[in-house]
Amino acid sequence: MIASLSETNRRTLALTILLTLVALFLIGIVMPLQKHFADYDTSIEQLEFRLGKLQQIARLQAPLKNQLKQLQVINDKSRDLIKGKSEALAGANLQELSKEVLRSTGSRLESSQMLPVIVEEKLQRITLRIQFSATIATLQRVLYTLESNRPLLFIEEISIKTRQTRRTQQRSNNIATPLEVTLDLFGYQKIGGQQR
Repeated sequence: MIASLSETNRRTLALTILLTLVALFLIGIVMPLQKHFADYDTSIEQLEFRLGKLQQIARLQAPLKNQLKQLQVINDKSRDLIKGKSEALAGANLQELSKEVLRSTGSRLESSQMLPVIVEEKLQRITLRIQFSATIATLQRVLYTLESNRPLLFIEEISIKTRQTRRTQQRSNNIATPLEVTLDLFGYQKIGGQQR
């Protein structure tokens, strides 16, 4: 059948078969490879973007580690924590500090009681319940002094009652009215105490 075709037709048929084979080759092999390469290019771009982000994070790691070390050194030397090698010594230091503040502001300490220690993460919360007599003006100075000095101290619960005497009944709106104050004062100590 091919032998009966003219020379031109044979060449045309051969060319058609060749073009068909080339087209099949392109469709069957080259185009899927091209799609794979495009997928690889996309994947490479995504991975390069991720790598860039990870390198940025890695560059930040050293300075952040240095800052962390500095903060740990500062924390170790911190005046913000109650000093004492044990809970009892820290409690005694807190008690002495509160007595000092009350004495310096003209208030009178009536009683103080240590409350149970509470562990909060890496710190122990040392709490002291104190009861004292003060006027409105001295109470304001006590609260300011306790919360603004070092070590850091916090006032949690506070109860203020007017002490009724004959004098207070006569001048009930006076700033010098005696008050009975009860408050829970707390600060923090490192677990295991400070080695100072």
